[in-house]
Amino acid sequence: MIQMTFLARLLALVLALSVTLTSCTEDTLIFPELVPASVRLLNATRDTDSLVVTIDSTQSALIERTLVSSPIIVPAGRRVPFVFSYRGQPIGRDTAFFTLGSAGRIFLVARGSHTRIVRFLPPITDTTLPAGTPNAFIRFCHAAEPDFVDELYTLELWRSGAVSERLLPESFDPDQTSRSWHALAPGTYTFEARVARGGRVAATSVPVALQAGRSYLVYTIDAAPPAIDNIRLLVE
Repeated sequence: MIQMTFLARLLALVLALSVTLTSCTEDTLIFPELVPASVRLLNATRDTDSLVVTIDSTQSALIERTLVSSPIIVPAGRRVPFVFSYRGQPIGRDTAFFTLGSAGRIFLVARGSHTRIVRFLPPITDTTLPAGTPNAFIRFCHAAEPDFVDELYTLELWRSGAVSERLLPESFDPDQTSRSWHALAPGTYTFEARVARGGRVAATSVPVALQAGRSYLVYTIDAAPPAIDNIRLLVE
């Protein structure tokens, strides 16, 4: 009887120790290390010739109007503040905050006027292509100001040249972006933005050599100074 009691107590002690160790393991949270994210900024404002964006209070980017910045590395996994300024004066109503996932990539399109307010359009998801990807990828953004397009309000994206074809099935109003990336074989392309009703060419890009494994933003933007139906088509 004494032996059985001792064995019972020993078994109970072993079980209790096992539960304790298991609980300790389950309560230990291991967080994966976050990979910094990347942002590219497009200055699509109507009149801010050199837009300054201060990011996370630690770095600033100056983006000329109509152009896209180089990729800017930002922290992932927490809210990162973006503040607009022009010639040393703030031009945003509020600080914009974005939280990017690990290794996240986005385009941010700045829209508005330094005399009133500048804001970002909703983020456009950028892409990271694995090594060995055989195609190039494009995405289209109609970034012309709604106030400065009339007949050119709704556009389509085409390829011109010996092979003329419509590249995307959607039509785009100002501030709209294609829903996904479109694959193209590497090569030299000339893009056209065409009016959705009637097919008139609204703007033509210069010939652009697209490389395998790279992504490109094709976008319309108001020519300077902005005027009704005076737009350009650029590739970045």
